[in-house]
Amino acid sequence: MNFSWHAWKKDRVDVFIGPECSPALSVTALLASNLNLPVFGPFSMMASLGNKEKYPTLTRVSQYLNQVEAVATLIAYYNWTRVAIIRNMGSICDSCLAAINEALDYRDINLAATLVANFSNPDDVGYTLRELKTWARIIIVCGGYTPNTALPMLLKAYDMNMTYPDYVFIIPDFITPSFNPWQPWLDSSIFNTSTAAKYILIYRSVVVTDSYVISTQVSSQKTSFIDEYVAQHKQEFPKYNPVI
Repeated sequence: MNFSWHAWKKDRVDVFIGPECSPALSVTALLASNLNLPVFGPFSMMASLGNKEKYPTLTRVSQYLNQVEAVATLIAYYNWTRVAIIRNMGSICDSCLAAINEALDYRDINLAATLVANFSNPDDVGYTLRELKTWARIIIVCGGYTPNTALPMLLKAYDMNMTYPDYVFIIPDFITPSFNPWQPWLDSSIFNTSTAAKYILIYRSVVVTDSYVISTQVSSQKTSFIDEYVAQHKQEFPKYNPVI
């Protein structure tokens, strides 16, 4: 509040951007509303900030809009015209998938269905995947902020033979502190086991929409690792095709 007040009093700013912390933003937004100045909140996750009577000049901006655009751009690039969403329960995916409908509609991509499942309940995931089969084969997945949250759903899909090339799962990379969540087969507790081999096959059906992850040398090394591992265990992967 102190900084916002001094910024207005000293510099007569015309707009506030932030702060990033929601509690701090609520104070700045209240000040901005009283001054009739616009304020943009890029990390405004608190539900109370949606009160337009209290914060009439606040515009809440999702930090995940770039990922929504990346998903829609990827789908359009491959000329896919019909997709579905499977998402976890809770408010995280509400934020992560905000504006996905508009991004797809802008590119004439039909969002056939949005299905919600409890990713921690295999039976519920299985039921939802069976329903999903009737809607689309290109599937956007939101398990949570990090890619490993989608793993329970991917495991169930694999057991139901919902794999590439018949199905493609698109996982937006919202927050990835490291590359470890994208490489569950490298977990030391399962490394070089049948579980690790299964994870490798599962992730061959996955497309990541984070350009940084896709384009870096780390990603190249990761893909090479998969191909190298499979080459050393050919008997376990008779139908493996390294080209997606």
